Amino acid sequence: MQDREKKIQSDLYRKLKWLIFFRALFASVLLCSSIIVGYNHHLSHLQPPLIFIYGISIGILALSLFYAIVLRLISNLSYFGYFQLTIDVCCVSGIILLTGGFSSVFLFLYLLVIIYASMITLRKGAMAFAIMSTIQYGLLVDLEYYGVIIPYGFNPKDIMMTYSWSYVVYKLVITTAACFAIAILCGYLAAQERRAKQDLWAMEDQ
Repeated sequence: MQDREKKIQSDLYRKLKWLIFFRALFASVLLCSSIIVGYNHHLSHLQPPLIFIYGISIGILALSLFYAIVLRLISNLSYFGYFQLTIDVCCVSGIILLTGGFSSVFLFLYLLVIIYASMITLRKGAMAFAIMSTIQYGLLVDLEYYGVIIPYGFNPKDIMMTYSWSYVVYKLVITTAACFAIAILCGYLAAQERRAKQDLWAMEDQ
């Protein structure tokens, strides 16, 4: 039993290492692509929203370095995974806000977080992060629609003038459905994978 628990922790440790690596890779790609866009459009690298995107990218890289350093020192890897994923959802919301809010093309990042959340925290964790993602996105869209927050470069009334309330609700419903569908499907597959590995470990023990 203890040997199986060690294997589960070892598998989780390996997945967290890959998660840290791909997070750092994504931040590097985001940073480099932002620099290239700014250079091609002759934009100052110190003006918003580029400076904000640079800040988020560098922040994610710094967090990835911190995660890599402390990973070996963490005893409860499950809680550490939840902590990382919570920060990731908040970073995605920040990226969406800085790249157009309701009109942002980075909405898919919520789904990406839910997919790898299912690999680390299984079905229950995937559902938790689907709820967190939809709440944050819904709150962001509501605040933008009523002019409380304004994405950089947008007129306060852009979202109300461009989109009808019915379309805003429709997009929120579709996004919510997509998040929960991904959470259910990937959570189920992750649970099946974990069960198959445990069966294999049990056979090896025998």
